[in-house]
Amino acid sequence: MSKIIITDDFEKAIQELKPDEIIKADELKVEDVGKIRDLAYIAEKNKKTILIAAEKYSVISQNALLKLLEEPEDRNLFVLLVPQRKNLLPTIQSRSFI
Repeated sequence: MSKIIITDDFEKAIQELKPDEIIKADELKVEDVGKIRDLAYIAEKNKKTILIAAEKYSVISQNALLKLLEEPEDRNLFVLLVPQRKNLLPTIQSRSFI
Protein backbone atom coordinates (compact mmCIF):
# COMPACT_ATOMS: atom_id res chain seq x y z
CA MET A 1 0.00 0.00 0.00
CA SER A 2 1.22 3.50 -0.72
CA LYS A 3 -0.02 7.01 -0.24
CA ILE A 4 0.83 10.23 -2.06
CA ILE A 5 0.78 13.59 -0.27
CA ILE A 6 1.05 16.72 -2.37
CA THR A 7 2.76 19.51 -0.43
CA ASP A 8 5.45 22.16 -0.65
CA ASP A 9 6.19 21.91 3.08
CA PHE A 10 8.04 18.61 3.38
CA GLU A 11 9.35 19.36 6.89
CA LYS A 12 5.86 19.96 8.30
CA ALA A 13 4.53 16.80 6.65
CA ILE A 14 7.42 14.74 8.01
CA GLN A 15 6.81 16.04 11.53
CA GLU A 16 3.08 15.31 11.34
CA LEU A 17 3.45 11.82 9.88
CA LYS A 18 6.26 10.69 12.21
CA PRO A 19 7.52 7.97 9.83
CA ASP A 20 9.73 5.11 10.91
CA GLU A 21 12.14 5.67 8.01
CA ILE A 22 12.78 8.75 5.85
CA ILE A 23 14.39 9.03 2.43
CA LYS A 24 14.66 12.68 1.45
CA ALA A 25 16.35 13.99 -1.70
CA ASP A 26 16.17 16.79 -4.21
CA GLU A 27 15.75 14.11 -6.88
CA LEU A 28 14.99 10.48 -6.14
CA LYS A 29 17.55 8.29 -7.91
CA VAL A 30 17.81 4.55 -8.50
CA GLU A 31 20.41 4.30 -5.70
CA ASP A 32 17.81 5.79 -3.33
CA VAL A 33 15.29 3.15 -4.39
CA GLY A 34 17.90 0.52 -3.46
CA LYS A 35 18.07 2.01 0.06
CA ILE A 36 14.28 2.02 0.25
CA ARG A 37 14.16 -1.63 -0.82
CA ASP A 38 16.69 -2.53 1.89
CA LEU A 39 14.62 -0.70 4.52
CA ALA A 40 11.41 -2.31 3.31
CA TYR A 41 12.71 -5.85 3.60
CA ILE A 42 14.08 -5.59 7.14
CA ALA A 43 11.78 -7.90 9.09
CA GLU A 44 9.83 -6.26 11.90
CA LYS A 45 6.78 -7.25 13.91
CA ASN A 46 5.06 -3.88 13.72
CA LYS A 47 3.83 -1.91 10.76
CA LYS A 48 6.52 0.34 9.29
CA THR A 49 5.96 3.67 7.51
CA ILE A 50 8.62 4.59 4.96
CA LEU A 51 8.41 8.19 3.84
CA ILE A 52 9.90 9.19 0.50
CA ALA A 53 10.21 12.93 -0.05
CA ALA A 54 11.67 14.41 -3.23
CA GLU A 55 11.20 17.50 -5.34
CA LYS A 56 11.77 15.39 -8.48
CA TYR A 57 11.36 11.71 -9.21
CA SER A 58 13.25 10.45 -12.27
CA VAL A 59 11.37 8.12 -14.59
CA ILE A 60 13.99 5.42 -14.03
CA SER A 61 13.70 5.64 -10.24
CA GLN A 62 9.90 5.60 -10.40
CA ASN A 63 9.96 2.44 -12.49
CA ALA A 64 12.29 0.85 -9.92
CA LEU A 65 10.01 2.03 -7.10
CA LEU A 66 6.95 0.64 -8.87
CA LYS A 67 7.88 -2.96 -8.04
CA LEU A 68 7.97 -2.15 -4.32
CA LEU A 69 4.61 -0.41 -4.54
CA GLU A 70 3.03 -3.26 -6.51
CA GLU A 71 4.25 -6.00 -4.17
CA PRO A 72 4.76 -4.42 -0.74
CA GLU A 73 5.58 -6.39 2.35
CA ASP A 74 2.43 -6.72 4.48
CA ARG A 75 3.70 -4.46 7.22
CA ASN A 76 5.00 -1.60 5.06
CA LEU A 77 3.24 1.65 4.23
CA PHE A 78 4.96 3.88 1.68
CA VAL A 79 4.24 7.61 1.76
CA LEU A 80 5.46 9.70 -1.16
CA LEU A 81 5.68 13.47 -0.69
CA VAL A 82 5.61 15.44 -3.92
CA PRO A 83 5.19 19.15 -4.65
CA GLN A 84 2.91 18.40 -7.63
CA ARG A 85 0.92 15.37 -8.69
CA LYS A 86 2.31 15.60 -12.22
CA ASN A 87 5.78 14.74 -10.81
CA LEU A 88 4.72 11.09 -10.65
CA LEU A 89 4.04 8.64 -13.45
CA PRO A 90 0.40 7.62 -13.93
CA THR A 91 1.36 4.04 -13.02
CA ILE A 92 2.59 5.22 -9.59
CA GLN A 93 -0.51 7.36 -9.08
CA SER A 94 -2.85 4.49 -9.98
CA ARG A 95 -1.32 2.26 -7.28
CA SER A 96 -1.56 4.84 -4.53
CA PHE A 97 -4.08 6.79 -2.50
CA ILE A 98 -3.81 10.53 -3.08
